[in-house]
Amino acid sequence: MSKIRILITHNLRLPNIMISNEIVNSQDYNTLFLNLYEELEPHIKELSKGRIEYEDFTRKISSSRAALQPVSSWLYPLEPIIRAIRKIGRRGVNVYCYKDYNYEKRIHEITTEITILTAKSKIFGKINTEEWKRKIRERALLVDEALRVEARKIHAKSMGLSICISNPTGYRLGEVLSKMGDEVQVEEVMKNYYPTPLEEMEIKLRSMELSDDEIKEYVKEHLEYVEKYVLTSENIDQAYYRWLYDKHPELRDTISQYEIEILGKLIKR
Repeated sequence: MSKIRILITHNLRLPNIMISNEIVNSQDYNTLFLNLYEELEPHIKELSKGRIEYEDFTRKISSSRAALQPVSSWLYPLEPIIRAIRKIGRRGVNVYCYKDYNYEKRIHEITTEITILTAKSKIFGKINTEEWKRKIRERALLVDEALRVEARKIHAKSMGLSICISNPTGYRLGEVLSKMGDEVQVEEVMKNYYPTPLEEMEIKLRSMELSDDEIKEYVKEHLEYVEKYVLTSENIDQAYYRWLYDKHPELRDTISQYEIEILGKLIKR
């Protein structure tokens, strides 16, 4: 029976900086599973063995037909972890990419369609609630199908103590691995993460039916998040914390506007 620590991160660079520190400083694991699709594994192996630098890695994947475009959109949050691969590779840690490319490609396509739907809702001022529900549920279904495929890969390759990096779907991934007989521990890196409006809508649609009015309200909040925060910030981290500061005033004792501004200077897109 393998022991697997699943570290839950989000689509931000800050939690991935925390995870990069964890995987570099932890000495008791044998295997690392990255939330990247398998086609990138040869380049990750080269990186872990010190044969290439991070800049070589980015050039290789940017010119690869297998790389989902734009590369910068998914590479931005993961950069700290990928840069840490060279350090842990020297210790002989086995590094694998466990995401299935075909599922990732389709999920990426639906995410692009949701981005287009966001633009259409803003430009025309109309929210097609049925189309929003259909796209969100279609993506959720694919994510769940992919989890079963990913779990089989992780189960087959895990040895001793493994660390698996995942997004919030890691909770369900852990349930699947537990049923396969693995001993699983799931840890949230950001202890008090507040979902964005789109994420909140996706969470709700997984477990309940939302009325058209509720869908419209979530979409309006999502449009505000994109227009007021994402498009006017230096990066997604700064956008998220600006939104958090405005929408959750109870957190202002722990988040300062100065720190939010610094995010734009320290972390570029």
